[in-house]
Amino acid sequence: MINENWDLGSLYSGGTESQRLREMITCLKNNIGLQIEIINRLELPIERNNIPDLLSLLQEIQEIMNGSLEVDDFLICLYSENVEDTEALYLLEESAQIKTDFETLKSSIPTT
Repeated sequence: MINENWDLGSLYSGGTESQRLREMITCLKNNIGLQIEIINRLELPIERNNIPDLLSLLQEIQEIMNGSLEVDDFLICLYSENVEDTEALYLLEESAQIKTDFETLKSSIPTT
């Protein structure tokens, strides 16, 4: 059996008190809302001259997904280290809301 300890501080120094972690959570929430607004303003059908804008949108969505997965994984590990850490539990709930909002973002992408 392999016993691994991850250096969680290398991702977000300070754990639940990490300013960088809180900034990332805020950034993810804001970016999800912004991308939904951009999607709602898309003119359909997508014309060839709008393809760069669409690619940029998809890249932003990918970055949001990657960031939300990183934050969620970090918080799961942090909480598993100390299940009595109520702040980690609170942040996990925020992360769950980000995942829900991300699903809303994905569902707002037109398919036609």
